[in-house]
Amino acid sequence: MPIRVAPKFRSSKSKKRTNNYVSPLFDSRGHPDEETDWESMLPEVKAGKLIRKRKHAAPPIDNVDPNFGVPYNEAKHGDILRSALDLSHLTPSQQITLTDCIKKFWRVFCKEGVTTPVKDYECEIDTGNARPVACKNATFGPREQPIIEKAIAKLLELGHIKQIYEGEWLSKPLLAAKPHQENVTHIEDFVWRFCVSYIRLNSVTKIITMPIPRCDSAVGTSFGNSRFRWLMDAVSGFNQLRVAPSSQVKLAFAGPNCSKYTWLVMPFGPVNGPVIFIIFIHDLDSTWKALATKRGLTIDETLNTKIIVDDIFSWAKTFEEFMAMLTCQLEVCQSQNLSLLRRVSFALNAWNSLATMSVKMAIVQHYPNMPL
Repeated sequence: MPIRVAPKFRSSKSKKRTNNYVSPLFDSRGHPDEETDWESMLPEVKAGKLIRKRKHAAPPIDNVDPNFGVPYNEAKHGDILRSALDLSHLTPSQQITLTDCIKKFWRVFCKEGVTTPVKDYECEIDTGNARPVACKNATFGPREQPIIEKAIAKLLELGHIKQIYEGEWLSKPLLAAKPHQENVTHIEDFVWRFCVSYIRLNSVTKIITMPIPRCDSAVGTSFGNSRFRWLMDAVSGFNQLRVAPSSQVKLAFAGPNCSKYTWLVMPFGPVNGPVIFIIFIHDLDSTWKALATKRGLTIDETLNTKIIVDDIFSWAKTFEEFMAMLTCQLEVCQSQNLSLLRRVSFALNAWNSLATMSVKMAIVQHYPNMPL
């Protein structure tokens, strides 16, 4: 008689596992997805298709928030500007023109402006009717606790978080070592990043699907006959957006010694954080392009902008077009309370190098006859 293998016992409650894996990025979490037809939000304009989702008018260009940064003061900021600005590749008259422009919009570049959130945009976390999620009792080791306490104290000083005493939501903070510390051999010499694990919160959050820009799509762009190129970087971009009051309680996290805090500005970790910031920065991009078009500039292959999350890469054919476009950008940033990295310097890298895009500085680049 042949040997037969008995069928595997399976209880009536168990279900057979299938291979139809569904990525959590496309899981609706039970919410209706209002963003699946995102191409309908790309209106045709002279500059081509632009991601634009403004549901409100842009703030007036001349409406400058007095609490946003400080105006340029030669006595206080002169040395800072001269040490950060290298314009030796420009003519003397061009150097004066660009320097005066930066002084005029100093609020955008000064460190005092970073703590003022941008206008009109907030991080909102839509969890529908989901029950609040909370981590188990958070405990911290003897090495962890001093680092976390120091990070929390700094965030309180910056006004990024506040202590709370209510709410049913709770997540756990954790420390992650910064990259490129392979040669560090002692634990006390490590540099740590403070972050909060929002995995459980993300599991009940309605996901907004939106294509994420890629660096290679920017460096692979044709720049026409452009000669001037500049890269601007939003300082701590996520932290420049407020958290909606109704969502603050959902971002609550545990602290040492039975304390509890929440974020007032958008942190890293919430699943929709990158999309919220991308929507905001593309709105600004379409706003300054519309302003440039209104002032007689033509947005085309030679004069344009590419957005890579918080990096704003622009190019122009002539110095006059460069100054006109840069002025439009800085006017919109100032009216919207967006702070940019203040360092401006000359780059010797070829712009078709992917490594160039990873440089976190604002760059003004001039190539008279460089083949692309």
